[in-house]
Amino acid sequence: MSSLGRIKSLFNTVADAADPARALREQTDATPEEAARVLRLLGHATEPTRFSLPLAQAAQALQAPELHPGDRLGAWLLGEPLGEGGMGLVFSAERDDGHYRQRAAVKLLRGWSGQEGLARLARERQILASLNHAHIARLLDGGTTPAGQPYLVMEYVDGQPIDAHADAQGLGLDARLRLFEEVCGAVAHAHARLVIHCDIKPGNVLVNSEGQVRLLDFGIAQLAGQGDAQDFSPAATPGFAPPEQLAGDHPAPAWDVFALGRLLERLTAAQAGRRAGELRALIDCACAAEPARRYAGVPALLDDLQRLRHHAPLAALRASGPAYRLGKWLRRRWAWALTGALVLTGSAAFTHRLVLERDRAQQEAATTREVSEFVVSLFEGADPGQGGSRHDVTARELLDRGRARLEAQLKEQPAQRGRLLEVLGDVYERLGAFPKALEAFDQAVKLGGLPPDREARLQARRVLMLANNGRNDEAITAGQRALTLAQALQPADDALLATIENRLGVALTNVGRFAEAQPMLQSSLARYLKAPVQPNASTGSLLHNLARLAVKRGDLAGAEDFFRRALAVMQQTLGPRADNALDTQTQLARLLADRRQFPEALRLMREAAATREAVWGPQNEHLALVLNELGTVELDAGETVAAGLTLRRGLAMEEQLAGGKPSRRLALLQHNLGRLQMALGDAEAGGLLRAAVAERLRLSGGSETAFVQIARVNLLRWLLLKGELTEAQAVFDALWAERGSRPAADRDRLLAELLGLELALARAPGIAGLQHRLDALQRQPLNESQQAHALRLRAALAERAGDAPAALRWSREAWTALQASLVPGHAGLLPFGLTHQRRLREAGLADEVQALRRLLAPAAAAHAAASPWRRQFLNDG
Repeated sequence: MSSLGRIKSLFNTVADAADPARALREQTDATPEEAARVLRLLGHATEPTRFSLPLAQAAQALQAPELHPGDRLGAWLLGEPLGEGGMGLVFSAERDDGHYRQRAAVKLLRGWSGQEGLARLARERQILASLNHAHIARLLDGGTTPAGQPYLVMEYVDGQPIDAHADAQGLGLDARLRLFEEVCGAVAHAHARLVIHCDIKPGNVLVNSEGQVRLLDFGIAQLAGQGDAQDFSPAATPGFAPPEQLAGDHPAPAWDVFALGRLLERLTAAQAGRRAGELRALIDCACAAEPARRYAGVPALLDDLQRLRHHAPLAALRASGPAYRLGKWLRRRWAWALTGALVLTGSAAFTHRLVLERDRAQQEAATTREVSEFVVSLFEGADPGQGGSRHDVTARELLDRGRARLEAQLKEQPAQRGRLLEVLGDVYERLGAFPKALEAFDQAVKLGGLPPDREARLQARRVLMLANNGRNDEAITAGQRALTLAQALQPADDALLATIENRLGVALTNVGRFAEAQPMLQSSLARYLKAPVQPNASTGSLLHNLARLAVKRGDLAGAEDFFRRALAVMQQTLGPRADNALDTQTQLARLLADRRQFPEALRLMREAAATREAVWGPQNEHLALVLNELGTVELDAGETVAAGLTLRRGLAMEEQLAGGKPSRRLALLQHNLGRLQMALGDAEAGGLLRAAVAERLRLSGGSETAFVQIARVNLLRWLLLKGELTEAQAVFDALWAERGSRPAADRDRLLAELLGLELALARAPGIAGLQHRLDALQRQPLNESQQAHALRLRAALAERAGDAPAALRWSREAWTALQASLVPGHAGLLPFGLTHQRRLREAGLADEVQALRRLLAPAAAAHAAASPWRRQFLNDG
C-alpha cells in the first residue's frame, strides 16, 4: 500500500466525522505524521481560497445530480432520494415497465470511469447478482445512466437497524443471538462465493416488520472502491472496520469477521447477564487486532455462537482448562449427571455408550481435520513464503493436483477420501469444469459409506450433470436412488425432495417419458410453492422445466404460458440480468419463433444478446451461446443474411474460446450454421453438419445420445436432398438405434420415421408397405412441420404409383402446409416448391405455375449463387 493510498484511506475514514482529530486518535492507528497530513487535507477541503472558491463552484455545478425524482432509468421510475453517502446518491424507485410492480433502491455509484473500470464493475455486479439468500437484499438490475454513471438496483427493505429493532421489541439475549445467527448465515453464504461485504454495521442490517433480517449493500462498499484508483480503499465505518482495513490492505473475509464481532457487541451490550464473560471472549476472538488470531471464518464464529447458546465450551476459551469444560458439560447434561449419581449400577453401560459416542465424534473430527489439512497442503507449492516455486498456480491446477494425490495419501481412509472428493467436485462445478466435477462425485458415491442424507444430495447433483451431458439413463438411475434415500429421511426434507423431483423430471423429459416426468415436476412445484419466501428462484426454475416438458409434448400454448411465468418470477427474484433469467428469456424467444411470433421473438433474443455482451463483454462463452440462439431465430424468420452474420460471429468466437477442446457451444453453432447453409443450398452445409455430429460424439465419449442425433437429423436431410443415399442409410441407422426405442408418439421418433420413409422411397423401386407405414404415422400427433413432410411423402407415393391427379392433389396440400410452417420468402420453400412447380407444369396449369414462381422468387434470391435449386429456378424461367 503506497503512502498516498494510506492517507487516502484515513481521509475517507474520518472525513464525515464530527471531530476528525478525535476520530483519528480513537478509531485509527494513524501515526502523528499521518494524522497531521490528513488534518491538513481536511483543512484545505473546508477553507476556500481565492483560487479554490471558483473551482469549488464549478465542481458543485458539475456534481449536480444528473437524475431527479420522476426520471426514468431503464425499467425503473425514480422516487424521492433516500440518502447520500460516500458511494453516491440513493433513490427510491418503482418498476414501471408494465410487467409487474416492484419497489427498489437505485444507487448511483461514484468513482468509476474508463472501459476497464466499467468492465470490472460489470463482472462484480454479475457475482453479486448470484447471491440468492433469504437474508441478503438482492441485486435486481444495473447499468449506466445516459451520462455514463453506473448504477445498481437493489431490493428495497423497509425496516429498522438490527440494534434499534431489538431494543424497540425488548428482545432478550437469546432472541438477539438468533437474529445475529441469521446475519452470520448470510455473510457465510457470500464468503462461500468469494464475495466480501466490507461494511457490516447496524445501518446495513435491517429487520422488517415481520422480524426478517436483511443484509444491505453486500459488496457495494467493495465495489465503490474498485474504480480507477490503483490503491484499493473501500469506505470504512469507524468502530466496525478492522485495523488492516483502515491501513488500506486488500479485502479479506477476516474484515467481515471483525465487523460481525463489533455488531454482536453493539447488539448484546446490555443483555449479557451471567454469560457476559463468555460473550466477551467470543467478541474478543472475532475482533482480535491480528487477523490470524480471529476466528478462521464466519462458520467458526457461527459454531462458537451456537456453542454459547447451547452451553457448550467455546473455542474462544479452549485454554480455560478442564474445570470450565466440566462445568459446561454439567450445565448441558445436568439430568444425566443426576441420574448417573443416583443409578451408579448403570455406570459401566453408560461409560461404554460415552466411549462409542466419543469414537464417532473423534472419527468425524479426524475426517474434518484431514480434509482441512489436505486442502491447505494444496496451496503450499503456490506460496513463496513456504518455499513454493510458483505464485501463479491456477485453481484448476490446484484441484488437479489434489485429485492426483488422493489415491496415494488417503487410500486406506475412505471416509476422508470420499469427503475430499465431494469438496473437489463442488469446486470443479463452481469453476464450470462439469466433467471433472461429475468424475469426483461418481468416485465419492462408489466409495460407499455415505450417510443417507449426504448420498441423496450427492446423487441429486449427479442427476443434473448427467442429464446436461446427455447421459439421461444414468441420470434417471441416480435420481431414483436419491429419491428413495430422501423419502426415507426423518424428518422429511421438503427442499431436498423438491430438488430431486425437479431434476429427475428433467431427465425423464429428455428421454420422452412424459407420463412419469409430469407428476414428478408437479410434485416439485407444489413443494416449492410451500416455501416461506414467495416468489423464489426455485419456483422459476421449475416453471421453466414444465415449459420444456410442454414443448416436448407439443403443447406450445401451455409452454408459452409456463415460460412467461418462469421469466416473470426469475426477473423478480434474480433480476433481469441473471443467467437463469436470460436463459429462460432465450427459450421463450425460441418458442415464440416456433409459433411464428417472430417480431417479439427477435426482440427478446436481441435484448438477451445485448445484455450478455454488456455483462460479460464482447468475447465470452455466454455471448457465443446466445448468438447461436439468435442466429437460429433469424434463420427461422427468413432473415438469412442476418442469421449468417450472427452464426459466423458466434462460430469464430467459440473456435477461439474452445482452443481445440470439446465444446458443446461449438457443436451447436456448427449445426445451426449447417442448417442455414442447407436452406441456402450451399455445399458448405455437408461439412458443417458432419463436423457437428463429430463434435457431439466427441463430447459424449462416442455414446449415441439424443444430443448427437439432433445433428444427425439435419445431416440426413442434407444427404436426402443431395441424393447421397448410401451415407444417408448409415446415418439413419445410427439415428434409429437411439430414437426407435422411444414411445410411438414421441415427436423426435416421429421425425425419424418420416425421414426413414423418405429414404426408403428414394432407395426402393416399389412402394410396397410404404403406404401402410405412412397411414400409421399420420394417425400420430404430428406437428405442423411434420404434417407438411407427411403430405410431401403422400404426393411422392402417388406419383410413384402413377396416379398423377392424386399426386397433384397431395402436392397442393403439402405446399399449403409448407407455407404455413415457414415465413414468406424463406429459402427453405425452394426445393419442394420446384417439385410442385414441375407437377403443375405437367398438368398444363400455366397460370398456377406463374403465380407459384412469383412466390418462389424471394426464396431463390436468398439461395447461394452455386445452389442447384437456385440454378434450376433460373433455368426453368
